[in-house]
Amino acid sequence: MNNDIVTGISIVTLSPKEFDKGKILIQKELPISPTMMHSELRDILSTLGAQYILHSLENYDTLIKGAKEQQGKPIMSKKFYMDDGKVDWSQKNVDIYSKWRALSDLGFIHTFRAGKGNSLIRIKILSMELVDSNDSPILPSEIEYGTVLYEKSKKSLFIKCGQGWIRVSSVKPDSKNIMSAHNYALGFNLLKKGNFTKFY
Repeated sequence: MNNDIVTGISIVTLSPKEFDKGKILIQKELPISPTMMHSELRDILSTLGAQYILHSLENYDTLIKGAKEQQGKPIMSKKFYMDDGKVDWSQKNVDIYSKWRALSDLGFIHTFRAGKGNSLIRIKILSMELVDSNDSPILPSEIEYGTVLYEKSKKSLFIKCGQGWIRVSSVKPDSKNIMSAHNYALGFNLLKKGNFTKFY
């Protein structure tokens, strides 16, 4: 979510009086690749954590002698809800993609399109890629963020962000089946070059 490039695991002792104030037995850093998804990172950290817990138990007497005190206050992890997954198209494409990497496995990433009257229809985004500047649609610079175009050669929806573009190949509108970008474009007359719609 924050474009962090490194994370890790810590094996700590339990404090009898305070939460998360035990001594650090082992810390291990892990780099986060620019395309790593939440589920991939979770599985790697789970395996790494299990390995180092066993190592700590087997070598506790040695490790406790060099254990270090934790610095600063503990930081509580945020609990995420569906509303946290709403895409803000005014953001940079890299920040939107970071949210996708963090929350898409939970099924939270979504946007809205205009419905009848003043209603909005939720659309879950089921795929997302960053668009390289060389692949960006050639359009006037003043085009609004949230603008949605269909690129036939890529079989994808291209969505304008505050900076850059995002490419989407499948979506699921509420009360509808999963739709390919082509089928979505067909339903909104986006197959004709120059036609567009909006996501909110």
